Amino acid sequence: MKKIIYSLFLVSIILFACEEKPELAVEGCMDETSCNFNDEADIQLENSCVFAVPGYNCDNKKLGCMDQNACNYDENAQAYDGSCIFPEEGYNCDGQLLGCMDEIACNYNEDAEFEDGTCVYPPPGQDCSGLLYGCTDDAYLEYYTQGFVADLDDGSCQTIAIFGCMDQSFCSYNQFANIDVPSDCNGLPGCMDQTSCNYNPSADCPDGSCYGLSGCMDVLAANFNSSATCDDGSCSYTCQSLLDGGLTPSQILNGAFSIGLSDLYGCTYQGGLIFHFDNSLNKGLVISQDSIGNHYIGSNLNTGQTYTWVTYFGYPTSGSNYTFGTFIDVFQGSYNTNLIQTNSSSGSLSNPGTDGAGTLYYQFTAKVGVFNNSGYNDWFIPSINELYEVYDNLVTPGKIYYGDFQHVSSSESGPSTFYTLQMGPDNGSGHVPGQYYEKGKFGYIYVGPFKIYPVREF
Repeated sequence: MKKIIYSLFLVSIILFACEEKPELAVEGCMDETSCNFNDEADIQLENSCVFAVPGYNCDNKKLGCMDQNACNYDENAQAYDGSCIFPEEGYNCDGQLLGCMDEIACNYNEDAEFEDGTCVYPPPGQDCSGLLYGCTDDAYLEYYTQGFVADLDDGSCQTIAIFGCMDQSFCSYNQFANIDVPSDCNGLPGCMDQTSCNYNPSADCPDGSCYGLSGCMDVLAANFNSSATCDDGSCSYTCQSLLDGGLTPSQILNGAFSIGLSDLYGCTYQGGLIFHFDNSLNKGLVISQDSIGNHYIGSNLNTGQTYTWVTYFGYPTSGSNYTFGTFIDVFQGSYNTNLIQTNSSSGSLSNPGTDGAGTLYYQFTAKVGVFNNSGYNDWFIPSINELYEVYDNLVTPGKIYYGDFQHVSSSESGPSTFYTLQMGPDNGSGHVPGQYYEKGKFGYIYVGPFKIYPVREF
């Protein structure tokens, strides 16, 4: 029962709470233009509305057009009031037609009354159609250097084009050219003077670079040039240049001069011409280029006729000193000459026939003993084999020439004869060149002519 009573009590409370009550009226400003408009107000209270100052809003901000593109734009406006007035499209607020007024612009409008900044210009060097400005005349340098082919001439053609080789390392270099033509380049410039230090045999044209004097700078060379300032490797050596430079025959043969023994023969050394040299002994022989000559009048010859004292030569057929024991070998002439001088009897040139065997030969050797040539006085009469060396090494190769006469040797061929050697050609004497003869056994009969060419050792 208690639960039923409690439930009825709750229902009654709920029904009381849901009972509809009459609404209360809301007082306020009902003017929508007022700053304090209350859209929930039911009753307009007198003088309750508050209005903004004219030209301002309720926040006291100045009203106006805030669009800069509007004709009535107010830069002082703080609040937009929707009052903006815009010009007609294509015109400004003053009713002027807008457009590009620059005549050089691609979109120039000759009817425009006011510049609107819409001018469009072509890229540099072009017109509004895309045609290129530049030099259009191929006779001018600018045509080639502008980097493109121009469609419209802009007056930039100024310099006449000169084609040619612009590379100074070629002979065909053109100092006036301003357009390079590599195919025109040819020739190698350089020094073409063969006497200059920097002579270039490959050069095709002179470039003014020559300097110095090239030549052989070795004083030992045959072609030594004292004026040379650079050595050109042309030095050539002869035995004579090396001998004159102070070298010995052995030093020459053993040096790197490419000079052989045959080259040595015929060179002047220590008073005469070298005709024999033994490198193993470092010893050689030279022959004088001058024969011993003196004049005398022989008592048994035609009086009044003058002869060189070597024109007639012969041993008497009798006498005590007819054999001296001389030798024929090389390096024996000095010994032979000394032997003859020591063992022959003295006599006179004017009367050789009465002084016994060897007198005239003694006189010959005595003359050799005092013969002084080029400062040397140790000359002697050569042995017959030494004369053969002269013939083989000087006469046969054509290094010296002798006439039709015989050379006297210091070698005896018998008790009263001596050897001679014909050096020159037979011009009537009947003697064969290169043939030795035994002379002296005919007394005073003409068996010459004879000559003595002294030799010496070094």
